[in-house]
Amino acid sequence: MLFHIRNRPLVSILASSVAISCALIPAFAGNKPKAPTNPPPQQPAPKPTNTLTTTLQADQKDISAASAALAMANKDLNDALEQVPSVIAAKKAVADATLELQTAEDADKATLADNAAYKAAEANESKLRVELDDLRNSGATQDQISAKATEVFNAGSVTSKIERDAETADPKFVAAQKKLADANTALTAARTSAKNDPSVAALKQAHDDAQAKLTAAIAKLNSDRKGGTAPTPTASGR
Repeated sequence: MLFHIRNRPLVSILASSVAISCALIPAFAGNKPKAPTNPPPQQPAPKPTNTLTTTLQADQKDISAASAALAMANKDLNDALEQVPSVIAAKKAVADATLELQTAEDADKATLADNAAYKAAEANESKLRVELDDLRNSGATQDQISAKATEVFNAGSVTSKIERDAETADPKFVAAQKKLADANTALTAARTSAKNDPSVAALKQAHDDAQAKLTAAIAKLNSDRKGGTAPTPTASGR
């Protein structure tokens, strides 16, 4: 005999409950929380940039560039100065005086060919030089080599003194020597005065501008260094 609940058979009620339970299981299963996954590794925070160090490095680059520009401007100016007519003439005078002095020196040495004292001094110096070379090649001690080198030096001094005495006694040599000294002085003056020559005015101005830029770049670097405490980078400019 079957029982009824409000006119519904008990078997029907049980069947309905089972059906509802089966229908709810997948729904609850779908809402099951997922297992936590490992979070992505955190990237290290970027280190803050040292503004002062960056500034000093930029200053160093400016100094290097200004220094290179000055070197180029200096070369261009010097090359142009050598082509100024007054400098060309002064250089020729130096060359002529040098040749004249060399000629006088050769003549004085020729007169010593028959000088007995000079010939003996020269022979002694040559002999000692050979002995010094032999010591160096035979594994002699440093003291032995140094002692022999001193003998060579002293012998050479004797030879040179005889030569100088002969030159000093030669009026032509003395005159040529003074002529060369005067020519070198005149060349220095010509190069100095050539800087005012109109032909090099533009190059001189470029040189002065490059010098001013380098001075300003160095001043900025020094000022920036005083304004902070960051490590000072290695200087790359002059």
